[in-house]
Amino acid sequence: MAQPNEMGLRYILNIKRFFGKKYLRFSSTLIALLFLFCQSVIADEIYLRNGDRISGQLVDLSPIYCIFTTSHQATLYIERQEVLQLRTAQPVVVELNSSERIVGMIENAEENGIIMLQSERFGTLSVRLTDIMRITRVENAFVTNPTSQPVEKEPSPPLPRQLDSSSIQRQKVSPTFATVKNNIPTQPSKQTFLKTTQLNQPTQQQSSENEPAPPLKRDERDENENNIRQTVSRQATVLLKAGEQEMAVGLTYGKDTTADARTRSFELPLIMRVGLTNRLESSLYIPVIWSEYTAFYNDRQDYAFGVGDMTLNFNYLFSRETTYWPDVYGTVGFSIPTGDEYATLEPDVATTGSGHWNLSSGFTLAKSYDPAVLFGGLAYTHTFKRTFSGVEVAPGDSLDYYFGLGLAINPELSLGFQFLSTYQRRTKYNGKTIGLSYEPMYLALSLPYNVDRSTYVEPSLKFGLNDEATDVMLDFYYSHKF
Repeated sequence: MAQPNEMGLRYILNIKRFFGKKYLRFSSTLIALLFLFCQSVIADEIYLRNGDRISGQLVDLSPIYCIFTTSHQATLYIERQEVLQLRTAQPVVVELNSSERIVGMIENAEENGIIMLQSERFGTLSVRLTDIMRITRVENAFVTNPTSQPVEKEPSPPLPRQLDSSSIQRQKVSPTFATVKNNIPTQPSKQTFLKTTQLNQPTQQQSSENEPAPPLKRDERDENENNIRQTVSRQATVLLKAGEQEMAVGLTYGKDTTADARTRSFELPLIMRVGLTNRLESSLYIPVIWSEYTAFYNDRQDYAFGVGDMTLNFNYLFSRETTYWPDVYGTVGFSIPTGDEYATLEPDVATTGSGHWNLSSGFTLAKSYDPAVLFGGLAYTHTFKRTFSGVEVAPGDSLDYYFGLGLAINPELSLGFQFLSTYQRRTKYNGKTIGLSYEPMYLALSLPYNVDRSTYVEPSLKFGLNDEATDVMLDFYYSHKF
């Protein structure tokens, strides 16, 4: 007869044989549900404008992108403007536009565009997303000692007791988390259009400790982005906001020598720009020109001085840059023949203008790859025919094309490389085509330097790459924004 212990063991084995497979399936399902539940509870969440809610971990919220890792280990790069709400399961570092830093957990608010920040030092705070420059993980604030215990870095002066009232509305106090000190560094995202040299440049006081300086404020970041974009064709972009004005004066010298003649010119241009809206900008170009023409075969020299052809342009920003799409600018302009209009039919003379009305339109694409900007564009110009001394002159239309690179050397200095060319069709006199089409090509180098936020200077050098192009042109511009 079997002992009681043996009978109990057989009973358990029989139950296991009968319920084994169902029991295993039930257990695995239960464990998976518990895992997903726990993961959703401890995960960060973001809420987007299109209604999506994504769970995972917030890596970085920069002025341009939100970098978020999902629960499936996929890394998302979401435009900052698409984020409506945030919730974090762990403390994060919130950096305001006022350069103040607060550590705490983020909870959802009832209103979109506002977060509830729970901080031990300041309690529960209501903060607008537009007042936040950056959100990063707290882990960036710690270093590891030889015993592998996390310790805080040497703190800088503590946060002031009175916060910026325009950014935060004080709510009830609810201390829950340890506060990380005010000198937590933030790492710049690779996708932002910021100059990493400026973000990581140490101040004189910090250089001995090899600690980075605090990140720039949002308006300073915008200025830096525009500084690099100044290396793009300035006549085809929009850098002014509504109501802003900019005036530029310049000096241009050009020289061209052929087998038969030599041409030299000095030009003093005056450029006035106005931001009509945040996307629309107008500019007026008024040049004063001195030119010299020397014919070698008869040693004749001729000079001209006066106002050249004026140009009025309108630039419009059709779409702003995204992760995969560049800025798209459109340009419409026309040229007024205020220069010497009779020089077209006179050989061996100096001139200050073309004598024709021109209408042009085109587009420019610009894409940032920190710390560089790539750009390129096309423009088509129609030249209206005119009659001089009984002769109808119809210059051919032209197609301009250009592309280049702008590179930030440091926070103040940029370097620009540009290739540009114009294909000009043949000219007609009284309906008869005379001469050949031509296509001058140039390589231009520029070195914009930002004196301050509203003033910059830009020297540039342009080389002719073929016989149809002017040999060399040297420009210098001084611009000031009001």
